[in-house]
Amino acid sequence: AIVEEVEQLQSLLTGVRNISRIDAGQDLEETKELPVNLYISNIVEHFQKKYDHASIKAQLSEKEILLSIPENYLYRICDNLIGNAVSFGNKILVSTAFIQSQNQKDSDIFVLIVEDNGPGIREDSTEKIFDRFYSERTENENASVQDKTHTGLGLSIVKAIVDSLEGEITVAKSSNLGGAKFKVSLPLNLNK
Repeated sequence: AIVEEVEQLQSLLTGVRNISRIDAGQDLEETKELPVNLYISNIVEHFQKKYDHASIKAQLSEKEILLSIPENYLYRICDNLIGNAVSFGNKILVSTAFIQSQNQKDSDIFVLIVEDNGPGIREDSTEKIFDRFYSERTENENASVQDKTHTGLGLSIVKAIVDSLEGEITVAKSSNLGGAKFKVSLPLNLNK
């Protein structure tokens, strides 16, 4: 019990430290141009091996997209969204898209969508789930240690990252799988 409590406190402190650094703009690594389809397919493959009880599929855009982003930001976004999806469902679809701007003053947009077949997000919770320390999870004594150390910071970290990149994150019901559908939209041409 003491070890589990210490792990939960460590997880909580790490999450608070991460989100504070993102808010303060101190968490930026060097920005790299990442080929996101290749990067995300590697992440999906990693998660499929890690969570062999779930079916995690990638549906990537035909066009390879280069996104200027700190590599740890893209990893954290994927890690939190896919990790949450796996904890609520056993079928996960990760897809990417490219939206070309219709005029020169707007940026082209990279879109990442993670959806699952879990219970979904209650309509009255769609804004609250991005709040720090908010969680829809119920206490389950049979839950894994990872689920028990859940801090309610994962989605707020994703939101902080997306906001810092001048993007947008939304949640809705998945028409494909019936659970939650998280959509991250990031401009490809950041002026930072």
